Order: sequence, then structure tokens, then C-alpha cells
Amino acid sequence: MKTLPDLQQIETLILIVKHGSFRQAAKALNLSPPALTVAINHLEEKLGVRLLNRSTRSLSLTAVGEEFLNNITPVVNDYRRVVGSLNYHRLTPEGVVKVNLPRIVIDLFFQDYFIAFKNACPNVTLELYATDRKVNIIESGFDAGIRYSQDVPKEMIAIPFGEKLSLIPVASPDYIREAGEPDTPQSLVNFRCINRCFPGGEKYRWEFIGPAASLARSRLKAIWSSMPIAQ
Repeated sequence: MKTLPDLQQIETLILIVKHGSFRQAAKALNLSPPALTVAINHLEEKLGVRLLNRSTRSLSLTAVGEEFLNNITPVVNDYRRVVGSLNYHRLTPEGVVKVNLPRIVIDLFFQDYFIAFKNACPNVTLELYATDRKVNIIESGFDAGIRYSQDVPKEMIAIPFGEKLSLIPVASPDYIREAGEPDTPQSLVNFRCINRCFPGGEKYRWEFIGPAASLARSRLKAIWSSMPIAQ
């Protein structure tokens, strides 16, 4: 046997025997009878045996053809069953999805999305790894990650997730009475501020957008904290 026969050729043989004629099988496949004749000739050539006795009036399996058909039909049926079972997996997502995300995302709004996702995809297990350390999503073996927009690498595919969030500076009334109110972002250097320090040592930058979309960065005399309260 030079090459293995094509599955389509074997299925053609099964259909011809089922219908008892090339013409009826060709009609079922929406093909011409000569096309089926060519397919069977190629199948017999690849197998090196004659499978069908055929004339203008009759069609029958040879002894070898009958043995081949009896053995190969269950294999073809198993193949169809296995391929058909994949439809379930295509239509019903399942498996494990590993997601890396900042802790604040879970604290603020992820829980509602998590419940909605589990209701929609009950067969998917979400493994959430919450950390404020900057992690390479791909190299660390995660399937997805949630990032602030400014932290998304240019080569990554990203889509918006959740509502747009804005961070605002706040102060206690007692401290405002004691120290007064800052006039500009730059004047924050004269105030005691609590700022976020990430696990990798990076410090959160305070940036303010002015009325004309101008960007102002503040130098801080800060108490650095790794606790989420600093957000």
C-alpha cells in the first residue's frame, strides 16, 4: 500500500453499498456518478484490491470488499462520533482560565462580573491571582490579565473591562483645618500625603488633568504604603 486511502473515499464506498448503486449514491452526495467511479477506482488502487463487482446492471461487494467494509464501518462510525462530540466543547466553554489582576480590581467591582461569568459559563473554572506586583502575563503562564490602561504593553491585545475609574485625592476634615487646602497640584509637596508603593518598589504617580487637558505631576512628601488603603 503506497498511501493510506482518504476517509472521504471510504465513506463514498459505504454510501454506494448502502444505496445499492452509484447513481443513487451520487444523487445523495449531489455529485455525478462518474465522480464516484473515480473515487472508488482510487480507493481500490491505494488498497491494492478490488472491492466491488460492478456492471451496467448489478453491483456487489467482492469477498475482500465485504471483509474490508465490515471492519472499517465501525471505525468510521467511531470517527464520526468522536468528531461530533467536539461540537459540545465548541458550544459549551469549559476548562480552567488563569487570570492575573490587581487586588483593587477585586475589591471594587470584579465580584459582580465574576458572578455573571460563572452563571454564563458554569463549566469554566476561573483561577484568580491577585497581586499588585507587575507580572508578565504570558511568561508567567496566565491566560488573561486585567491591567490599568497605561500598563498594557503595546503588543498585547486588550479590550475595555468594567467601568471607567477615576482616582481622586482626599483628606480628612481635621487635617484640612490644620494644614489648609492645597492651591495647585504642585503645592502638595508641602502636605503630608499617603501614597501607594507597589511590591516591586514602584511608586504610584499622582497626575492631574487640568481644564485644558494639561497634565500636571505632583512631587510628594509622602508616607509610602503597600496597603490598598493608600488608593
